[in-house]
Amino acid sequence: SYWLANPAKPLTGFPLIVGDEGTERTLRTRIGLVMTTSRIDGTDGKPGKGFTRQNLQDLVFSDRSYTGEMGRDDVVAMCKGFTGGLAPTSSGTPVDVGNACDVLAAWDRHEDVRSRGSLLWRAFFGGALAAQGGPWVNAFDPADPVHTPNTVNTQSPAVQQAFGDAVASLRASGIDAGAQQGSYQYAQRGKLKIMIPGGPGDPEGQFNAIAVRTTAGKPGLVDPVHGSSFVQVVGWTSSEWPDARTILTYSESDNPSSPHYADQTRLFSSKTWVTERFSPASVKGHAVSTLHLTA
Repeated sequence: SYWLANPAKPLTGFPLIVGDEGTERTLRTRIGLVMTTSRIDGTDGKPGKGFTRQNLQDLVFSDRSYTGEMGRDDVVAMCKGFTGGLAPTSSGTPVDVGNACDVLAAWDRHEDVRSRGSLLWRAFFGGALAAQGGPWVNAFDPADPVHTPNTVNTQSPAVQQAFGDAVASLRASGIDAGAQQGSYQYAQRGKLKIMIPGGPGDPEGQFNAIAVRTTAGKPGLVDPVHGSSFVQVVGWTSSEWPDARTILTYSESDNPSSPHYADQTRLFSSKTWVTERFSPASVKGHAVSTLHLTA
């Protein structure tokens, strides 16, 4: 929607066909607005204010979990408060939380390939909790659409059961709640397993949106099916040519024998970008083949 192109000065009065106003935004939209605004005003802890091409690249693949930032600490407190370390479940059979509290407490609140705890958070917030309904204490407020709704309702029986269900589900699937995310979320290219960063845009609030499907007989979140695909960041310098970086996350070719079958997927895994060439000198200097046409 056009409404919050600039949250400080919302746009109103345009036809509904191009977006709505005064309605709850998705969590992915909200984390995008949070990151953009804090970079513009320089409150994100990084040097300076405003965007360069590089810090926009860093923002796009920062892999911050917005729900994790809002609710991780409250959920850890809830976990540590379960009597005897037993969390309720929707089945009625309590489950021993084991090391789940410590795993979440140490989680960096990102969904990077080496993040530990993101798998548990996803099972809780993106899986069981989403199925239970709204988790928030504070409802959506049109006067503060970027930051509401908020605050996980840890007193809710449904929320507590969702946590127990998440622990039980991972355990039943053979997934270590404290394992690195990339151990279970990866793209299979032949015998090669390429760790994939990112996670669901909603309901978790991940800007680098990656949706996955499970594969029969494989414990994990393998085979990304959609989300971040072709990504492009463009800046301008004193040169007349654009300063651009791109990445095609799933690579150029689906032919296993092609050198481009997995090359950019590997780059995506390490958050490495492709430099685009625009000036004649740069194109010529990086050409891999040439074709001369004659009339």
